[in-house]
Amino acid sequence: MFPGRVDRLVLDSVPDPARYGIRMFQDMGPANERALDDFAAWAAPRHGEYGLGATPAAVRATVEGLVRRAEAAPIRVDGRQLDGYVLPFLLAVCQSDDRDSVDYASVLRQLLDAADGKPVAVTPVLHDLLTAVLDARGTGADRDLAATIGILCDDVAMPRGADWYQDAVARSRAAQPVFGPVYNGPTPCAFWKHAPREEPVAVDNSVPALLVQSTGDTHTPYDGALGMHAKLRASRLLTVPGRVHTVYLNGYSPCARAAVNAYLLTGALSATDGTCGS
Repeated sequence: MFPGRVDRLVLDSVPDPARYGIRMFQDMGPANERALDDFAAWAAPRHGEYGLGATPAAVRATVEGLVRRAEAAPIRVDGRQLDGYVLPFLLAVCQSDDRDSVDYASVLRQLLDAADGKPVAVTPVLHDLLTAVLDARGTGADRDLAATIGILCDDVAMPRGADWYQDAVARSRAAQPVFGPVYNGPTPCAFWKHAPREEPVAVDNSVPALLVQSTGDTHTPYDGALGMHAKLRASRLLTVPGRVHTVYLNGYSPCARAAVNAYLLTGALSATDGTCGS
């Protein structure tokens, strides 16, 4: 809105301004299905340890089967009931960072055992996940989500009819059997009291900026950064291979952190886009 007042701008994990709103949510479905496939490729060689399946296809079938079982009857674990609506949310949290694959596999093993009626010694990781997903009130996560939803719903209108979401969920299921319903269902914006007072600001200028984006981000998929990069014509895109949401301050890529620090210190952008590993 005020390009003349921008000095040094870093955008870490970037949405596409052209898809801001319901399409931004829908883009998370395919991204999470890809993340599940990525995890399945990791877990298959470790079948002897976790028993999730000896091939990537078998691991995916295990996860899809667990979701179907939760849809049929809630899984009782840690004094809670995990149904087919909530379980995919928990799985999405598990797979948002590829450094958490061991914890993800352990969580799945515990949930599978619980679904089979076996006694489960719930790990702190699963307990914390269940608390975050089922009982976030008072943890801080509820306030963060409320603020995010408030900004989004005041910024852009979303479909309001139940039929629209039912159709979107139905269309998503074939290609997105686990996460399609999660990211095509209604958000609070579908019931928001007020309509946005103005159209979203059009992003289309030559303000210099550094965009940092992981290739496997499940919250703001990589294509979103490409969309923003095209709109911010003087920006540079630093690509970080891997699956993580937000890169700069979480220790995922020291290379990326160094690049951001150098830009913030000097204001100098690279002449070209780049890729940054560890």
